[in-house]
Amino acid sequence: MKKNIISVFCAYCLLPIAYSQIKVTKVTSQKITSGTGEVFINYAIEFKDKKNASVQIDSVKSIADASLLRSVAAYGRITFNIILIPPAKCKTCPETTPSPPNMTKGVIIYYKIGEKRLKCKVKKFEEMEMVMQP
Repeated sequence: MKKNIISVFCAYCLLPIAYSQIKVTKVTSQKITSGTGEVFINYAIEFKDKKNASVQIDSVKSIADASLLRSVAAYGRITFNIILIPPAKCKTCPETTPSPPNMTKGVIIYYKIGEKRLKCKVKKFEEMEMVMQP
């Protein structure tokens, strides 16, 4: 009897947490090369909330080196890109391109639903066909 009461109590406590998380529906990455010699990768993460509540994305960080990624989140989609090879620069210009983060282990998405702060891990990205821009 005590085991049943304890298991019901634990389930009752964990139930809001289980239903307040987002569901990742599609995760893609696409390598793009441009005519200026620049090479970068675009990442896109599509998600939806299980309860149709308003989800506010706080930040996206790399799991491997915990570097913060500049991301844009709107309408159930998060996009960000990483510059692998920066465009050519003049000889006297200072280096302004940050070093690329380590994406080998994936990313962590930090978000809020109401006042609850939660996180979601994305470890693998589906690679799309490479694109060459003029």
